Amino acid sequence: LIAVYFACQETNPENDAAIYVISDVRELDEPSRESSPFDIDSTASFTPHHVTPRITAQSGSFTVHPDPKAPYRSDFLYKWTISKSCINKLETMISNYGVSHASVFPGLDGICKMIAEDFL
Repeated sequence: LIAVYFACQETNPENDAAIYVISDVRELDEPSRESSPFDIDSTASFTPHHVTPRITAQSGSFTVHPDPKAPYRSDFLYKWTISKSCINKLETMISNYGVSHASVFPGLDGICKMIAEDFL
C-alpha cells in the first residue's frame, strides 16, 4: 500500500503510474554491517543503522547498486502498471485503509499536508 501511495502521489495525472517489485529478495546479497555501500560489487539489500519514524512508517527497504546510473536488471524484477484511470480510486481506497500523507510522513508536516489536500 505504501508503494501504491507513492506511485499515485508522484504521477502526472495524464500518465499511468508504476510500481517495481523484486519478487525474491533472497536474490540480493546483504553486506556486512562493517562494509561501506561504496565498496559493494553486486546489488545488495541494505538496512540502515539509524531508523527514523518515516522509515518505520513507510516500511522502508533499500537497495545499494555498484553502478547507480546503470539500470537494474533481474529475472525477479517486475513492473506493475497502474492505469491513470484507476489512480483516483486507488488513492481513495488506500486512504480508507489508513494510508495518507499523515501516516506516511509522521509529524506536523504530514498532518498539515493531509489537511490541506483534504480541505483546501
